[in-house]
Amino acid sequence: MRRIIMMMAVAMVLSAAVACEKYDDGIPPKVVRAEFARMYPDAWDVEWEYQAGLWKVSFETGNRPHGTDYEAWYDSEGNWVDTHVD
Repeated sequence: MRRIIMMMAVAMVLSAAVACEKYDDGIPPKVVRAEFARMYPDAWDVEWEYQAGLWKVSFETGNRPHGTDYEAWYDSEGNWVDTHVD
């Protein structure tokens, strides 16, 4: 009985680990990158970060080296959420 319970616990932990989507590599899903490229085709100095269930992208647009700083937020399905301009 103890062995069955232990096997079930291990199976639950492994299935939970596989079910969780991890973004340790810092690269957003393709759909998110595609929407960002469509909205901001002239962006440069692009940096992605995964925070609070959303993808935050920091970037600049305009004339180099003194462009305008932006932060845009997307969900994992590629839907735009918000943009902040400095």
